[in-house]
Amino acid sequence: MEPIKIINNTTDLDGTCYIELSLGRYSGNHWAPSSLYFAEEIFGFIEPIFEKHIQNYNHYGINNPGVNEWNKITSALSELANFLRSVRDFEEVLGHIGFMFGDVRDYFQRHFNTCQRDLIQLIGDVIEWVNTNLPHHRYIAILGI
Repeated sequence: MEPIKIINNTTDLDGTCYIELSLGRYSGNHWAPSSLYFAEEIFGFIEPIFEKHIQNYNHYGINNPGVNEWNKITSALSELANFLRSVRDFEEVLGHIGFMFGDVRDYFQRHFNTCQRDLIQLIGDVIEWVNTNLPHHRYIAILGI
């Protein structure tokens, strides 16, 4: 499994199976240096929140949520991080985070404390980045695989 972290540098990408958070509405450009990148399996942990709050969310396409959607997303992410801080057992997270692949679920279960800590950190970093950038751009596009 990939490390549970945000990728900030395009030179650290290997292939194209990444989700990109890109500043502003999608303009036809991918792999911007100002974007955040997530390995597909890592974004999968928080993707249910995006599916819930973005109408017609497309894992493989372009999504252009604006301020209202992002406010709901960051609120839900904050709630998820608070929930994750309180859980003590892997079974408690089932139904709260997404597992795209069985081997990712198994890894998370075997390394629960480390994965829990790293996912809380990732969520906090996403919220901070969105809150810093959204007022200036009004949209943050989610570019699927």
